[in-house]
Amino acid sequence: MAHVRFIIPNLPTNTPDGVLFLTGDHRKWGDDPEGWTFVRSGQAAVLEADLPGGALLGVKVCMLHDGKSIEEGDAWGGRTPAHKAVVHGDMEIQLQLEGWQDVRQGRGWPSASAPPREEMMLAAPWGEQKVRLWWPDTDSVYFAHESGQRRFLHSMPGTRFSPSRSARISRCFQHLSIGVRMNRPRGLCRC
Repeated sequence: MAHVRFIIPNLPTNTPDGVLFLTGDHRKWGDDPEGWTFVRSGQAAVLEADLPGGALLGVKVCMLHDGKSIEEGDAWGGRTPAHKAVVHGDMEIQLQLEGWQDVRQGRGWPSASAPPREEMMLAAPWGEQKVRLWWPDTDSVYFAHESGQRRFLHSMPGTRFSPSRSARISRCFQHLSIGVRMNRPRGLCRC
């Protein structure tokens, strides 16, 4: 068994009062804090545990507050992926928490700073799909599919949607089973 020290260096400012505990693959995502509680020290918290060497961990921090278990989340109250680690000997694992899941369920994400520069309809087997295009004053072009999936294409400033660029865009959306048609004169879409 390896001695693992889980450290939360800074608890989120919206951390409620309650019992902080660790859950994850190693405990079948149980929400009973017994044996897995953190000891708070100011804005930090520490948990000492013994785990088998070589264990592949997926862990999350939870809070038992008013009899209910609250899972760590993003800064906007939405879900976050588990922290991943491999136990190899005695070690420390830093857990950076952004916030807690709450009634906002991630809907508090900031809106786009600007409206899309262009929208287009793409043919798909299940019907046309609207795709919105943003390109900030950087080297990236951002595509957002209505399903929420996001893809980034990188280019040098001042490049244009050439035939080769259109092919790259088509490949980007290939996994969605939709095609991209860029039938517009060269030079109209700068990024």
